[in-house]
Amino acid sequence: MAEAQPWTGMAQAATTGKKAGGPCCKNRRFGLNRTGKLQIAMRLTHLADYAVVIMTAAARSPAGTRLSATALAGETGVPLPTAQKLMGKLAGAGLFTSIRGAGGGFVLARSPADISLADMVEAVEGPIAMTQCCGSEEISSCALDASCKVKPHMSVVSNAVRGALAAVSLEQLSKLSTAACVMEDA
Repeated sequence: MAEAQPWTGMAQAATTGKKAGGPCCKNRRFGLNRTGKLQIAMRLTHLADYAVVIMTAAARSPAGTRLSATALAGETGVPLPTAQKLMGKLAGAGLFTSIRGAGGGFVLARSPADISLADMVEAVEGPIAMTQCCGSEEISSCALDASCKVKPHMSVVSNAVRGALAAVSLEQLSKLSTAACVMEDA
């Protein structure tokens, strides 16, 4: 007899529109989108979202422009303390280079084409992992950790999500946001 696939619960939940079973899935909603593909509700944190907003604003500036957290906060509407915190994290991750002194500020460390959405999210949130146990053989606080049949497969899912985010460049995002601004002004 064939062993049940670890994704069976998700697939059943997707076809019924109900929550998947088990303690790990209590607050997750699954469903099928209009094309019949599995849709899982996921969102960036506010901090990761703000990081993307800050980075796209920086990418729209001419190359080599020295930027400040104050200027970027003013341009984007991100609160100044949050912008300052993000600039430090993004610089620490190598996405900005900080320049000290009277004419100091921050400059993009790489071209916008060489910075991915995954880079930005990981700079703020750490490695992309779909579950708390993903990518680790260590015991997690999940009640199912010792007997979980899905745990070995979750790194495949996390890598796929990271790959999708890595395929979107800051250059693409900055062009999209510019086009959206132009459309709103029309």
